[in-house]
Order: sequence, then C-alpha cells, then structure tokens
Amino acid sequence: MRLVDGADPPDATESAPALRDERVQWSIDLPPADDGHLLVTPDGRVVVSTRRFLAVVHPSGRPGWLVRTDLGLLGEPVLLAGDKVLRDEDGNLVTRDLTTGATTVSIAVPGVSGMAAGPDGDLLHSAWIQDRGPMLCRSAPDGPVRWAVPLTEPFVTLLATRDRVLVADGGSVRAYDLAGTALWSADRDGFREPDAPTPTDGRVHGPLRALPDGRILVEFAEPDGHGFYLLDPAAATVDRLAAPVGLRSPVAVLPGDGPGRLVAAGPGGRAASGGVGGAMHLTDDTGRLVWSHPLPTPPQALLAPAPDRALVVCGPTLDRWNDYHRWYDLSDECLVRCVGVAGEQVWTWRAPVPLTYRPAVGPDGTVFVAGPGRLWALTQ
Repeated sequence: MRLVDGADPPDATESAPALRDERVQWSIDLPPADDGHLLVTPDGRVVVSTRRFLAVVHPSGRPGWLVRTDLGLLGEPVLLAGDKVLRDEDGNLVTRDLTTGATTVSIAVPGVSGMAAGPDGDLLHSAWIQDRGPMLCRSAPDGPVRWAVPLTEPFVTLLATRDRVLVADGGSVRAYDLAGTALWSADRDGFREPDAPTPTDGRVHGPLRALPDGRILVEFAEPDGHGFYLLDPAAATVDRLAAPVGLRSPVAVLPGDGPGRLVAAGPGGRAASGGVGGAMHLTDDTGRLVWSHPLPTPPQALLAPAPDRALVVCGPTLDRWNDYHRWYDLSDECLVRCVGVAGEQVWTWRAPVPLTYRPAVGPDGTVFVAGPGRLWALTQ
C-alpha cells in the first residue's frame, strides 16, 4: 500500500502487504524524502512530516491524505486543539485539518524557530518582528498576537507546561507565565534575575526536557564539550549531571514517579562492519550509572515510552549507507531495539534501510519508524 495525493481512497478495506516479521503490524510506502518527523495523535493516527510532503496514516495502516510541499527547512509539527496540525512552511504558519488535510489557517510569520501548543489552545512561538528583532510570542489559533517579549537569539527551542513557557535563548533558559511576564532566567552557573543578560558562552543544545517532578533537563555547551544540567525552579538550583561515563544526545527522560531517570547515548567500541560502535546508558538524577547497553552503532534516536522500557533506533547516516552499503554489509547497524529495566535486550527488529525519520510511540505502545520510502508500525 502507498500514500497518494488527496483524501482517503474510496476503498477503505484495502489490506497492507504481507508481513515479513511478526513484530511488524503493517508498513506503507512513502513518497521520496530523505528524512522527516513522525507524530502520533491521541487516537493513533500517524502524521508524517517531511520537506517534500505532509501526510496522515490511520492506525490500521490505511493511507489517509497527503499534500505535497517543497520546504527549505523542516521544523517539528505541533498538534493543536480541534484536531489540527501546525507547521512552519518557509515563513508561513500553516494549520491543517487532520481529517482532510485542508488548510484552515495560513499566516506569514518570518523567523519561526520554535513552536509549542499552549495549555489553553493558543500557540507559543518565536518570530522575527521587523524593527524589533527576535521575539517570543503568544498567538491565537487564527493568528492575532496576544503578546510578544524580546529575545536575544533568533534560533530558540520552547517547552510549554501547564502554566508557563520556557525558552532556550542562547546560553540562558528563560521562564514566562502565560501572560508574558518574565519569571526567571538560568544558565549553567545558576538562576538569575528575569532580565539578566544572556551569557556569551554555554549555549543550550537540543530541546528542553521536563522531568516528572518539574525539574528541567538542559544540555549546555562547556569549554571542552557539552554537559547535562538539571534546573530546579522550585529550589532555584542548577546541578550538573556528573555521570561516570560521557553522556551525550540523544537523550530521553523516563516517565514515572520517584527520582528522575534518563537514558542517553555514550561512547562504544568498534562495530563489526568497521564503523564506530556506540552504547546507551541509564542514569538517575544524581548521575549514578544504573546500566549500560552496547550497540553496533551510535544511537540515532532514543525514546522512553514506559518506566521499565527504553527504545533505541540505530543506523548509519544516509551518506554512509549510499556510499558503502553496496560494498559492505551494514545490515547489523539498521535496527530498533527495546531495552528492559535491567539493561537487557527485550527485542530487536532489523530494518532494511536506515531509519532517518524521528520515531514516535502511539498511545497503545505501537512504535513507528521510517526511512526513505517506507513507514513501519512495530508491536512493542
């Protein structure tokens, strides 16, 4: 089965191709695109977002709608209330109906680098406003800006919680309430006044991640690399996560009550194919190493769908695959693996191509992964 332009095909009973692996629930052909994002709706539909197209696939694997796009840059889509999905498409914030794919709102907003859905249905995003520079904005779903506050950097990431929005602005993390009032700022050396200047070093890398107890995991640049830090807004403290092994992105926070735990990438040995091996490590919020799990290649993505499960996606880069897979067997590097509470391998699924899309887990635990030309749904 393959995705086609337009709405759902009239024959909704068409079945997926015969399964080759008992872990594969279904798979579906995708139009050409090197990479993209997968996003799952609360009812299990899969949103496939790339520079070349945006599409929806039903939980059964039946193709939904597809619209062609040609974007210069690709940002992560955002689910909005009312069964809508939003993307930045080359300077336009475009909202589409998730049932039909029809555009409901398209607003010119230059310089968007971060987006998040607010708890009340509004949109939180960055923008470049003429004569004012980079701004953090709260906008109504149909476009009007409710408030805007200045930022230092034009490229930011956002994290929206129940009552505030956090923005990684250069080397600072800044917090605002939903009325746009500045609450505090923090860098790798501690908490500051809300209007404290952004440090000239220590830039934030990657997304901000919330721990179950309200602390925030942040990756700050350091003089000799990067380090993970825990920001505690309640105690106004910043603590470096001093693990006994070198942790690096990707990283995922495990859900559940109790002390925070996270799984992150780390160094490994050589792969059997001659490439660089890797590992994943589970640590607690004090930096104590709980377990390490070796991998044939560095992780491309990590997910933590449950307190006792971690998922890792491995694979060569697309350039390495295109250059060498005809000459060397790289099949051992293309995999999805589930790792258990003690660091043991629960299961491994071998992929026929590099899995270059950002993966996702559905509400029923189904794991969605994709590479150039195909999307798979895996039983966890």
